[in-house]
Amino acid sequence: SSPILQLLVNQDLSRLKRFDHVQCKIGIDDVLISRTGYTGEDGFEIFILDSSLDDSSRTIEIWNKILSLGESSGVLPCGLGARDTLRLEAGMCLYGEDIDDTTSPLAAKLDWVINFEKKQFPGKDALTQQKNYGIDHVRACFLMDDNAIPRSGYVIVNNGCEIGHVTSGTFSPLLRKGIAMGYVDNKYSETGTYLDISVRGVLHKASVINPPFYDTTLYGWKRNKT
Repeated sequence: SSPILQLLVNQDLSRLKRFDHVQCKIGIDDVLISRTGYTGEDGFEIFILDSSLDDSSRTIEIWNKILSLGESSGVLPCGLGARDTLRLEAGMCLYGEDIDDTTSPLAAKLDWVINFEKKQFPGKDALTQQKNYGIDHVRACFLMDDNAIPRSGYVIVNNGCEIGHVTSGTFSPLLRKGIAMGYVDNKYSETGTYLDISVRGVLHKASVINPPFYDTTLYGWKRNKT
């Protein structure tokens, strides 16, 4: 994505760090480019500034430029279904499914976004208490042992007892197996733990793994660490 987008902008994208942004130009258009995305790989999101919601012509023009420049590299458009599979393979949460305004970021294992050194921020006292005393229910990622495909809402079981629910699940085209994430009692969230997921009333074995679900070294991929 970086060398293709670099052909369009007047800023050095190699200096742009992950989760950072820069304002620049694509042709005559002022845009905001953030080094973010929702696939688990290095990517960018483009925001066209001062663009009317009633006129999509500038968006379409930039879209077509990117597709044209990336054609020789095999760039193709994809839809929300593909994006959702990619983000789940990468172990990334979807708001409204895996997290919402009632979810503690510590329970969701998103503590890396919290700066406890800040003097004060909304929820700091509650989060500090959770950090010090622990949380009963936490997010975990699951890899199915067989061909069963877990879906949102499916029950997670240990020794016949319900211990949690799946929040996101799908079939991974990369791993050729069912994958999922959900919330379980903390004592069952350790990597390597074997649990059962009820798929259409039948229990299927699954193991708890550390995300992402894929090992980039096995496929010759290299993540951009900048």
